Amino acid sequence: MIVSDITELVDSNIRLQREKEKALESERLKDAFLLNMSHEIRTPMNAIVGFSEIIHENIAPSLKEYTKIITENVDYLLSLIDNIITISKIDSNQIKIKYNTFDILEMLEDIRFTYSIKLKKANKDLYFILDNDEGYIINSDKYIIEESIHRLVDNSIKFTPKGYIHMGYDIVGNEIEFYVRDTGVGIENKYQEIIFDRFRQIDKHTMGSGLGLAIFGSYINILGGKYDIESEVDDGTTISFTLDIDGNSMMESIDVTSIDYLKLNGKRILIAEDLVVNQIMLYDMLVPYEVNIIKAMNGKECIEKFIEINNIDMILMDLDMPEINGYEATQIIRERDKVIPIIAQTAYAQKENRERAKKIGINDFITKPINKDNLIRIILKNLNK
Repeated sequence: MIVSDITELVDSNIRLQREKEKALESERLKDAFLLNMSHEIRTPMNAIVGFSEIIHENIAPSLKEYTKIITENVDYLLSLIDNIITISKIDSNQIKIKYNTFDILEMLEDIRFTYSIKLKKANKDLYFILDNDEGYIINSDKYIIEESIHRLVDNSIKFTPKGYIHMGYDIVGNEIEFYVRDTGVGIENKYQEIIFDRFRQIDKHTMGSGLGLAIFGSYINILGGKYDIESEVDDGTTISFTLDIDGNSMMESIDVTSIDYLKLNGKRILIAEDLVVNQIMLYDMLVPYEVNIIKAMNGKECIEKFIEINNIDMILMDLDMPEINGYEATQIIRERDKVIPIIAQTAYAQKENRERAKKIGINDFITKPINKDNLIRIILKNLNK
């Protein structure tokens, strides 16, 4: 009888272990599938967005509305894909805090620049304002904070047809409060909590998945912070979040938005990209600034041309290439040169890809589909370091 009980217990434990392993494997395969789909969709979208921007600058004004519609819908599709992947990672506890020190003013300036360009292109009567002008270094997860603010700004733009969006931070003791304030339509009291629930949309006629603010709330919970909302109908909304800060100090303001295009004149940029259509797109984006372009079809050719050609000023490195990929090529180049700026340009958009790229010596990261203004800003920022 005892032997029988022990045998049943052992069999039960084996079954549970197998079921656990099966569940873990299923979760792993789902995550791998979602990441691969994100990459496969972003790759053709890169050409669609890039060439749409080039066409937009060279067609009759009466046709520009069509390229604008293309870009807006691609942005929505990519946002939807990213949100689905992020929700999957949150549910499987894959998002871990990675502490690093960074200047929050520089981060906020990058965000302001990105959205100012978008609003200008959209011809909206909407102004984006950064309230701070002093830098401050904190020790936290820059990626999660940046993504949280992006979702707040996206939400404000969606519900603010005209007026102002303010972004900024306040520091009180050992806490920092980030906020995004708009002059939009506002939110009724009865809806102010449920907007942070998944798939909850107050206005069914507004494009969106109902995931942006839910992801924001999850991110702040992961950081151990708290968030708050203040809103009045027809009088705007302020959403803020507060975090404990560590290892901070005041520093001078850094202006990353003062663009001097003449600094690109004559620069030699090596583009490592295996897709010809992407090479053509990057070439067409950069040539108007009198940049000298050197092309490489894979990591092996990139290494060879880097060694062969003197005075290359920067490398735009695709990470997913045949023969030798971008990660391996960067490691080999870094053995010879610790200084040359290497910018990853890739369809892999997740946090772990950024972290892996940074560890091997990549200076910056631009995600496909590539926006021309963002590309120029990142190139100039890294050439000036």
